Amino acid sequence: MSEPITVSVIIDTFEQGPFVAAAVASALAQRAVREGQGEVIVVDDGSTDRTPEILAGFASAIQVIRQPNGGQAAALNRGIAGARGTWLAFLDGDDEWGPEYLDAALSALESSPDCDAGFSGVLTVDAAGRPLGQDPSPLDWTMLEALLRESDALGAGRVSWMPPTSGLCVRRSLLAVLVEGETAGPVPAQYRIAADGWLQLCIASHARRVVPVGGRHVRLRVHGANRWTGADEFSAPIAQARASLYAELGRSAESLASKALRDISGLRRALRANAGEFGVWAAILAGQRVRALGLALVWRPAPWVTSTLHRAFRRLQLVLATVVPVGVYRHLRALWRGRHADAGTPP
Repeated sequence: MSEPITVSVIIDTFEQGPFVAAAVASALAQRAVREGQGEVIVVDDGSTDRTPEILAGFASAIQVIRQPNGGQAAALNRGIAGARGTWLAFLDGDDEWGPEYLDAALSALESSPDCDAGFSGVLTVDAAGRPLGQDPSPLDWTMLEALLRESDALGAGRVSWMPPTSGLCVRRSLLAVLVEGETAGPVPAQYRIAADGWLQLCIASHARRVVPVGGRHVRLRVHGANRWTGADEFSAPIAQARASLYAELGRSAESLASKALRDISGLRRALRANAGEFGVWAAILAGQRVRALGLALVWRPAPWVTSTLHRAFRRLQLVLATVVPVGVYRHLRALWRGRHADAGTPP
């Protein structure tokens, strides 16, 4: 009789041939997987590079599901459908885990019977694996740990950072209850990229308890090919894509609100604030300064900006961005961030 599966590792990958072997190896190195309490499911979302050949080299150590390209949502749904574990741990095909990650995650997740999800801070690295930084900062992580002890902090929109796919662990039954009728899976198909945003939304609205995973065991790879993390924040297409993403998440929040375990009106305001801020930047970078100024004047910061002075500063900062040259604004913001990063002053 086979051992029960405690955790299912779901790796989604598309055209990540240079990195996917390291991602899979980092999952196989976890003690739960080595001892038969975990399984590794890799969903190849139609890669045309060397990914199929590389995955074949792992033989029966992993379960490979290959499908036509459908985007991250389709890949995650396929992996979730085939998972057997109590817990689902997600890993993108270009990221890695440290060898102690699942031990730390499972210890945190199983510390309380009402825990439904957990997440980890990350170390960012470049394409060659060289360290770039920490996300969030140590001070922000300490504040986040305190907020997670409040059951309503996520729904109230008071949490300013949520982890990427590779730092998320979720109870499988939490996602199962969101599948209705004959839908293909819990993640809506429109999330071809940034499906982790929808997972974060579900955690915020439905998880009874969310815990931080101690340590920074997740190595998030920042490179040009991942189309999001590696992109220039002052790129017009990326600004518009992020504005559209937050608007879509806001619509998803509306549909989830009636089923949520808590009031998520604060979270919905936070999503509107993020969509609005990136909308201002999309207009600026498209040369639509008058429209950008109009949007900035009616913009309101997210609920996680709690200080009246800080809220006023954020509004003034956005208005300023609409009237000065982008290069000047970038220089001023870089100076501000460099001067206040160590003190934890919000940018």
